[in-house]
Amino acid sequence: MRQLWIERWYPIALACVAAVIWYSLEAKLPAADAIRDLYATTMGFAAITVGFLATAMSIIIAAPDSPLVRDLSESGYLSDLVRYLREPFLVGLVVAALCLLGFVVPAKVTESTWFSSFWALCTVWLIGGLFRIGVIFVRVIEYIGSQAILRRQQLRRAAQQAASSSPAGTPPHAP
Repeated sequence: MRQLWIERWYPIALACVAAVIWYSLEAKLPAADAIRDLYATTMGFAAITVGFLATAMSIIIAAPDSPLVRDLSESGYLSDLVRYLREPFLVGLVVAALCLLGFVVPAKVTESTWFSSFWALCTVWLIGGLFRIGVIFVRVIEYIGSQAILRRQQLRRAAQQAASSSPAGTPPHAP
């Protein structure tokens, strides 16, 4: 249970720590000549992330009867997975909006410590949420692989049983 609690909260916890450190150090975003590149790069990263997460959510929606989605639903973990997908999706939209604001709002606002601290909070939150989804997807792939191995073993045992129960010289009948 503790591991699930950590899994649920570490992206925002890391983001809050990063924002507090950023604010405490009175850190600033880069100078005007480099900030546009940072905003463009961060906005591109956020847009790619949002697209990836939207695709992942649509796959889950499109396959409600798949064994994996059924197992996740029965375990009660599906709602967590949906939350884990939704959270960085929405934070990614906020990051993209912040970057867009950085392009159009006067430099006096974007150079403030509170704006850059909020930008740091959202960016670290997005990265943490994306990392969490990556870890979960690796677990899902491992689960799918283990299920495929179990299925092959079951089929092999069934074939062996069928072969041993059929009379000598007679091929076993297909089920």
